Amino acid sequence: MSGITPELVAATAVLVLVAAPVLWLFVSRYFRLKEKELELEAQTQRDWAALQGKTLDARLTALETVVATLGGAVRQQLPQREALEAPHDSQIEPGRRERVR
Repeated sequence: MSGITPELVAATAVLVLVAAPVLWLFVSRYFRLKEKELELEAQTQRDWAALQGKTLDARLTALETVVATLGGAVRQQLPQREALEAPHDSQIEPGRRERVR
């Protein structure tokens, strides 16, 4: 046996001519399937983000409604703002905590 025989060349050529299209078919279908999976996953994430946004908006609306409803009642129960304000520096003598009148 010396080198490459014509039968070996013919067998290799047939193998390449048959195997290459089959391999191409499997690879193209595999990547098409992967692309569809990625698109589905991206769509699912977009839908999830939209749902989270709607949920957050609903919660915010509910909180705003509660604050608006209770806002008047809470303001009535709180002491007057003037009573809570600290006196200005010019009205306090050093070492004293009371206002000078």
